[in-house]
Amino acid sequence: GKVTSAKFGTDAKYIAVGSMDRNLRIFGPPGDDQMDDDAKPSAE
Repeated sequence: GKVTSAKFGTDAKYIAVGSMDRNLRIFGPPGDDQMDDDAKPSAE
């Protein structure tokens, strides 16, 4: 969907992007695909 907002993290390493389809995506540096266990979606 169309991007409606974007915000860099305090360390400028990540960017959060919100869109018209009500999704929030967080982008980081290439190859940095690690997430904290608490941030991972559950397998329900």
